[in-house]
Amino acid sequence: MYCIAELYVGSGNTMTNKKKLVYNNEDIVFEYFKLIKNKDIESLMELFAPNAIVYEPFSKITGGLKGKRAIESFLRVVIMANDTLQHQIVLEKESNPNEPKSYYRGSDGNNNNNINLITALVKFEKGDSVMARFTFELASDNNGNDDGATAGKKYNRIKTLHIQF
Repeated sequence: MYCIAELYVGSGNTMTNKKKLVYNNEDIVFEYFKLIKNKDIESLMELFAPNAIVYEPFSKITGGLKGKRAIESFLRVVIMANDTLQHQIVLEKESNPNEPKSYYRGSDGNNNNNINLITALVKFEKGDSVMARFTFELASDNNGNDDGATAGKKYNRIKTLHIQF
């Protein structure tokens, strides 16, 4: 069984960005794409855990892009590449009624009740179209935001992101 949500983002997006924390896993995924469209690299980087890894098909780096510095460089290119693209996002979140929603197997192969996997199927368009699959592994962070503004509050960040075309 899948829970599905859709979001359409056009190139003429005029949404204003206000810093906010996103607590819902689906919101984090939509926020990721909105921040790319709004070219807000600072807020985009706040969505990632300090030890995050991005597996992307372009650079062919074994083991993925590790850490915020490598991820930020990649996302700056992504922002430029997405400038004139429109995209449609469909979230696919597998749910089993006999299993708690927060119970998934993490990228380390271990069961972890603090990890959630969400897959976004994205159709990019500018004349022609191409489909991509973004799998977000979100992990809870009990330490608050890096700036201390939310110290002690629990929220999720992107632990790993797998991008496939």
